[in-house]
Amino acid sequence: MEVTKDAKKDVTTEKKPTMSNKPKILIVEDDITMEALWRYIIDVAAPGAKLEWATTGEVADHLLKESEKKGCDYDLVITDIFLGGTRTGIELWESHAQSTTHFLLMSVLTPQRLSVLATPRAQPLPIYLQKPLDPTQCIETIRAMLPAAS
Repeated sequence: MEVTKDAKKDVTTEKKPTMSNKPKILIVEDDITMEALWRYIIDVAAPGAKLEWATTGEVADHLLKESEKKGCDYDLVITDIFLGGTRTGIELWESHAQSTTHFLLMSVLTPQRLSVLATPRAQPLPIYLQKPLDPTQCIETIRAMLPAAS
């Protein structure tokens, strides 16, 4: 396993030995203390997945655009709603809603507060997980979103 961190870009990339059918996942979370939990969740839900980590919406947007240019979209983007920087997870999703990437939102907001924050939208919001996160629920949700990875 290879892990690279780039402090200038606020991104961490972990490369595991993968086969071409292994999912590519981007986690966008500015709370780095969540990293161990997400590594565990991804290792269980999608063993061998390529995992990248961005701490701001701007860095995530850059990674998504680069991935789209190369024709290798992320299979899943898991993003907090409130991030460091100026962009939110909802704005990130809206910017890339036309891609083949699936989005999973997470926040401390209740679903009711999220619906107030997120309306009106042209399309329904992605799947939402409320913090504090339940690892089992996260694993099951990711497996359902990535059936080839389970």
